Amino acid sequence: MRTDFKTAAFWALAALLAAIPFSNALFEIASCAFIGFFLLSLFQKKDFIFFRQTFFTLILIYFLMNLLSFARTEYPDASVRGLLKVLKNILLCAGAAYVIDSEKRFRAVFWTILIAAVFAGLDAWIQGMRGVDLLGRHPTAFYGTVGRLTGPFRHANDFAAYLSVVFFLFLAAVTDGFAVFSRRKYLFCLAGSILTAGCLVVTYSRGAWIAVAVVFLISACVKRNRITAAFLAAGVVFVLFFSPPLVKQRLGRLFEPGRDTLVERKALWGESIQMIRTSPLIGLGVNTYARNEMKFKTSHTDFQYAHNGYLQMAAEIGLFGLFSFLAVVVYFLTKCPRAAARSPGPYVQMAGPGLAFAVAAFLLGSAADTSLHSLRLVNFFWILMGIGWSAKNV
Repeated sequence: MRTDFKTAAFWALAALLAAIPFSNALFEIASCAFIGFFLLSLFQKKDFIFFRQTFFTLILIYFLMNLLSFARTEYPDASVRGLLKVLKNILLCAGAAYVIDSEKRFRAVFWTILIAAVFAGLDAWIQGMRGVDLLGRHPTAFYGTVGRLTGPFRHANDFAAYLSVVFFLFLAAVTDGFAVFSRRKYLFCLAGSILTAGCLVVTYSRGAWIAVAVVFLISACVKRNRITAAFLAAGVVFVLFFSPPLVKQRLGRLFEPGRDTLVERKALWGESIQMIRTSPLIGLGVNTYARNEMKFKTSHTDFQYAHNGYLQMAAEIGLFGLFSFLAVVVYFLTKCPRAAARSPGPYVQMAGPGLAFAVAAFLLGSAADTSLHSLRLVNFFWILMGIGWSAKNV
């Protein structure tokens, strides 16, 4: 009997999506299994023609731009590791688009993400009450004397980036799921949207707040849906009248450029720009930012990421590399909703735009944080693009 590697890859993908918020080890095991089964299925079925699409051509160009940055790298060992990480992201995206070939599979991965997100949110609320999450590995982070929820992640900002993604998937289910879900499933999605929004507030991550607010406003303008408008109005009322004092304080400090982390961000971005000027076209080498940063220090900030995924990407793989990445995501954001709208499957029609808004929120938040260089988060981002692109396949 011939082994169906495509089905095995699909179940590995489901395990991968369930593990993303909770465990690096399980995530790595599942991702290796998924990529392995995906490649075995691809060679077994000889479905290479599937990847003769503009989307995958743009992804190939992005990979080649990463490879081109080797011409300037002074740290080939770090660049080889970085190139392998990029290749892994691409394989996760391509594999997800390939193995999700029916609405049944699309529906399964959609619910896997939502159920995992609810457990992550409950884990975070337990952390808020006990001071440590359910598994006992992550204590509450603090901003002054106020606890910040990190959930199953190590840092509140990483948790906020994850929440900003899953929130828009819940929102899509709530606003467009009447004809798709049973009452029980609809109430589950409504509760999930409230849970993730509440957790997002208590991460006190301003970058994620702004990203969600901007994309939420865009979605309200695009959809012109009463439920979306009601959610937007409720959010405005909450921020103005019922939000915790620290929320108002954190937002207020955005308009005080001489205080808080804004000074540090400005210094880090200035260092990144200096790195880009050194090799503007092809960068200083993929995955070499941490190695090169010490040469460009102009302040007493700690050695760390640029806190802007796009500046860091340009510093590592140049403006050519950055533009190739932006070409991939712009093409995805313009084509994914259209492909979903043409799909005969109600789940795909409902979730497709939500995936596009989720990806947009992640990308916007990455302009002020490290999400594009957090292993689990950037893997999740590429998988989401693969799931969204599968709408053409479904």
